[in-house]
Amino acid sequence: MYLGLYYFISFVYRFGMSPDARDQFERLSITFTYYLNQGTIPLAFILGFYVQSVHTRWWNMWMTVAWIDPLAMTCSATINLPKPSESKNNSGSGPKTKEDLELIKKTLLRYCNLGLVLACRSASKKMSAIYPDLEGLVRDGLLTDKEHAEIEKMSKTYLPHGSDWWQPFQWAYALLQDCYDKGMIDSPIALDSIRKEVTRFRGQCSHMFDYDMVGVPIIYTQLCVFE
Repeated sequence: MYLGLYYFISFVYRFGMSPDARDQFERLSITFTYYLNQGTIPLAFILGFYVQSVHTRWWNMWMTVAWIDPLAMTCSATINLPKPSESKNNSGSGPKTKEDLELIKKTLLRYCNLGLVLACRSASKKMSAIYPDLEGLVRDGLLTDKEHAEIEKMSKTYLPHGSDWWQPFQWAYALLQDCYDKGMIDSPIALDSIRKEVTRFRGQCSHMFDYDMVGVPIIYTQLCVFE
């Protein structure tokens, strides 16, 4: 577009202007050149801020990517089989073996990974191409058929805008509370610790939408083109 505009102006200048009009155009060009390069705010100075802004934005976008590792470590340290002394505090329906306990931990991490994937589907065209619908998540083991039906029902009934990425985190919070009630998390401090990790993970997923919806101010891109 800019190249076409340049050729249009060049054509008009060379073949469509009288000598007096060309002289006025040259004076106007000299005036713009002075204010862009020798004025109070040099263009190169402004472009320095542009480069810094783009680099900072790129690095912050990378730091926004949610990693499951800290949450997995906290999950491993805080969720355990109930102690015999705490059996009176749970309903008796908690895990009886380490395999059952591992399944609960994997479910918690699966919920968080599912929330991340759903958020990426909304913010990333490439992720949306990988998972164009929820059936792909069921196929890859991130979502069960029952959970799929629940998300579809919630989205159609209450979420016409299609923002469903936060639902798995609600399931994760409910699962943590259930673990605490059944004695698998032995103290309010441990419960608060793992809740904070889930909240931090959810916050990073939410922060991705800020970069998706808000771009670099248009003035900087125009200055880059002018340079």
